[in-house]
Amino acid sequence: MSNTATRKIDRLIINSPYEAPKEHWERVQGTTSYFRRAPGRRSAGYIKAGDTRNPDDPGVFIPIELVNQIRMHVDKWREDGYPGVTGTTHHLLEHWYNNQERNHRFFYCQLEAMETII
Repeated sequence: MSNTATRKIDRLIINSPYEAPKEHWERVQGTTSYFRRAPGRRSAGYIKAGDTRNPDDPGVFIPIELVNQIRMHVDKWREDGYPGVTGTTHHLLEHWYNNQERNHRFFYCQLEAMETII
């Protein structure tokens, strides 16, 4: 992982689709065209446009706090072994994560979505 800012993103996809994101591209604050790789998962949110007459205005990042809180709670629930689920649900979660029992692996985001629904 590099902290060096770059104008050209040479590799857009930097994480495996089968694992939790380990890093993400982050815009260098105050710029529109410089990026660096940052550790961890990107915070959920969106960019609200700034001054549309100024092409150098990167806008403002608005986090979606509810999504970020849900992600944190689901991560903890997973790490703790899914407390509070029935035996059947626990067996299903184990099956979804067991790549030896499945013909096609789920992407991490699919597994996380199923955990969130439960």
